[in-house]
Amino acid sequence: MSLHRPLLLLAIASLGCVPPACLMGCGPNIRSVRLAPDRPVRAVPSEIRVTSVDVPQCPFEEFALIVVRETMDVHGDAVLEFMKGEAARMGGDAFIGLEQVPQAPKIGARGLSATIVRFSSESCRS
Repeated sequence: MSLHRPLLLLAIASLGCVPPACLMGCGPNIRSVRLAPDRPVRAVPSEIRVTSVDVPQCPFEEFALIVVRETMDVHGDAVLEFMKGEAARMGGDAFIGLEQVPQAPKIGARGLSATIVRFSSESCRS
């Protein structure tokens, strides 16, 4: 489990107060908490590695937490693709600790949460 999970839980809790009208847009509801400044982009969304249990053996830096909630227009696998796009934009290489977050009270939106990491060594990216 990430050392920064309490911050992620705080971000998730804040989503419970989002009015339903805010979830009716075209994109998903994305919340991220930066633990360090954005890094230069070096991956495209399709290159972002995803793991729910295994922690990479290569050295890495945890630098952001992200929660993405479904909307009427974006749900299922599309939520993960939006997460990958956001991670790439922020300069991440992978997600660790990917997990499904419970439905938010009153709005019923499911989602995914993860920690965005950047590998210390270029050789770990392949």
